[in-house]
Amino acid sequence: MNKLLPMKKLIAAAIIEKDGKVLIAKRAKKDALCGTWEFPGGKLEEGETLEECLKRELYEELGIHAEIGDYFCTSTFCSSSCNTICRGFKRIA
Repeated sequence: MNKLLPMKKLIAAAIIEKDGKVLIAKRAKKDALCGTWEFPGGKLEEGETLEECLKRELYEELGIHAEIGDYFCTSTFCSSSCNTICRGFKRIA
């Protein structure tokens, strides 16, 4: 029996730190992972770079215009339906 490979999702996330504090948000009740914590960011749309994705998501989620800083790290989350690869960037005002 052939198994289909899981879909791959690319996510861009912001690591926003100020005065020793890091900004995270609790996922909404309607989300699949409701109640868990996450860095601001979201899914890469077709034709976007990760930096463009993160700028758009920060504006949509937080209403802020941001310059995206340097790449920070990568985290991978695997589930039965999807492999999610998250690229983290430091935000610069």
